[in-house]
Amino acid sequence: MHISDLQSKKIEFDKIFLDPNNPRFWTDGDFKSIPDKKISDASVQNIVFSNMKSHNIEELKFSILRNGFLPLDRIVVRPIGDEKYVVVEGNRRFAALKLLKRQIEFEEIKEQGIDDQYLKNILESIEKLDVLVYEGDENSQDVTWMLQGIRHIGGIKRWEPAQSAKLLAEQIEHNGVSFSQAGQSFGISAREVGKRYRAFKALEQMKSDDEYASLAENNYYSLFEQAISKKDVKNWLEWDDENYKFQNKSNLKDFYGWITPNGSLKGKINLDGRKINDPKQISKLADLIRNNQVGLLSEDLHIDDAYSMRDSPSYNWNATFDNIIKTLGQIPTDAYEEQGFVEKADEVKNKVKRIIKMARSAQDD
Repeated sequence: MHISDLQSKKIEFDKIFLDPNNPRFWTDGDFKSIPDKKISDASVQNIVFSNMKSHNIEELKFSILRNGFLPLDRIVVRPIGDEKYVVVEGNRRFAALKLLKRQIEFEEIKEQGIDDQYLKNILESIEKLDVLVYEGDENSQDVTWMLQGIRHIGGIKRWEPAQSAKLLAEQIEHNGVSFSQAGQSFGISAREVGKRYRAFKALEQMKSDDEYASLAENNYYSLFEQAISKKDVKNWLEWDDENYKFQNKSNLKDFYGWITPNGSLKGKINLDGRKINDPKQISKLADLIRNNQVGLLSEDLHIDDAYSMRDSPSYNWNATFDNIIKTLGQIPTDAYEEQGFVEKADEVKNKVKRIIKMARSAQDD
């Protein structure tokens, strides 16, 4: 097939039919090919529509509801006789359109910011759809697989989570939309919007940090997403869900230090020299926090090495304290006058207080 085989045309909505031979259904155990003359049968279409509901058309429906059916979403159809057409690329989009059309007609749409006139305009806009009609000579099944293969195998590359989170944050903060409204516009749940927004705000917090701002990178986004999703890490960093930021500055500084390059990292040295460099490793951090062993990371160990040492009798905490005391004793007295010295010393004091508190709690148990 070639691009010249596709012709732009407006076709009445009711003359377009879902494809029962959609490649999405090919892996089904009872898949049977349906001939063109049977495709428009009501019984066949009802089955196809029912099957398409399992492919997340509800979220796509909300996206169309909020944004309309955009020209860039044009579906591709081919004629099946008697001025009827079957979708060969875009079945999920067309199924979402059919679902939306039915719900509008049955007055089932009750969404914030959506009135009757708005819904009437949507129905009028889809009475005739601007589609691409395939008019080539190749076998119809081959064309269907070829078109969908082009789109889904080597087609549009999905955005990275950080990119989508930035766009969602702009919608929420600049346009004043809710998590639910933002999610509907982009075909995702309100819960997913909230997760991405929180992680984006956590990354923004790092970008405004006086010490780590220059080290913050967008690809750290997934680390923050996991940090907020893991209850032990979230609580340890004291996430504030009203202001969308971490409140425990001392622990947060430690976390920043672990996810940014560390020149003195021992053990399993990674190419980027970071103690935590994979979102999956946040689960190990949660385990160390839960078992009061997060101090292992103060040994300049990679998270994997620290995790493997948990509960190990070979860990010499006494030597660690000796090294800390020795290091503190090496600070020259003229450093006391430097800007920020007192704040940093106070940070050390607070960390020691927390360690003592956790140790007493563990011993009381």
